[in-house]
Amino acid sequence: MVQPLVQSMTTDDFILLWKKVVPVGYSGPIISYRLSGSGYETFAALAAMASRLSLVGERIDEDLHALTATGGAQAQVTLVFSRPAGVTLPALSVESGTLVATPNGEVFIVREGESVSWAPGAGGDKLVNAVSVVKSYQANVFSDSLTNILFLAPLNQDPRGLTVTNPFEAVGGRPASLDALAANRGLERRTGETDASLRKRYLSLCDIVTPAAVRRQIARSLAPHAVTGLYVPGYEVGAAFDDACLDDPKKDIHRYMTGRYHGAGHFFVVVGEKLAPGQNNGYIDDDAFDDVAFDQTSKTHEAVYGALKEDLERKVAAGISFDIVLDPST
Repeated sequence: MVQPLVQSMTTDDFILLWKKVVPVGYSGPIISYRLSGSGYETFAALAAMASRLSLVGERIDEDLHALTATGGAQAQVTLVFSRPAGVTLPALSVESGTLVATPNGEVFIVREGESVSWAPGAGGDKLVNAVSVVKSYQANVFSDSLTNILFLAPLNQDPRGLTVTNPFEAVGGRPASLDALAANRGLERRTGETDASLRKRYLSLCDIVTPAAVRRQIARSLAPHAVTGLYVPGYEVGAAFDDACLDDPKKDIHRYMTGRYHGAGHFFVVVGEKLAPGQNNGYIDDDAFDDVAFDQTSKTHEAVYGALKEDLERKVAAGISFDIVLDPST
């Protein structure tokens, strides 16, 4: 998760701040008699407004970062594998999947389609192209640093005398900073989505959305297909729903929900899928939704759920995530 330089404060944060800076002789009676018209609600309202202003500062900071943030990229490098000539050396090859690393643990993999070989007894230098396993700036390693062979493909070869190095530094590696920012607001990069498209979706998200607006969007998306969808707030979800989804809302403890609106949080859409007899043969495994509940989704309804997910992504506010759970019993 990317932490913004300017982090917003909640209403409770401002109330706590007020308690610390105001003498207890003044704040104590106001808090003690807050249910009897002591005026506490005035300070609570000011704290709520300050929280909203604080959120604006955080959003501006994140939006400015998003203007220059990009998706991740693997570092690229040319490796030189070498071995000396020797009559006792068997034939040897280096193929895609071979792993090499720096002493500090930056790992690179030989690219798909790359392959070099030596005949029995032959030696010499062979060049192959490789990419970093991790997308990061740290993967742009210095020259002559990739010297450890972690895994040689194919297996069951005699690697005697084989060494590796990189005569030039690796280039092009960068972290997925835009994707991390988007994840903060509950967005995922769609398959094949460009940075420009993800950035536009990220910047167009609103700050809050009401549960009623979410329910209306669910109804609009599903009504033409005669499919029902039940909105379930995250704080009402039990273990059964947690087990049904990869994205457990409890792991994101920084998220919260209220009954009036969502400033951040997690909710579920329980969709009733009633399949016709004999339709079971149409089941597929679809990883596009990143949700275990979609495994074995029928082809008939696959497009419906995909459209619902995209509709809700456009509707929900920044920081809100959701899962769509299939439940034929609804």
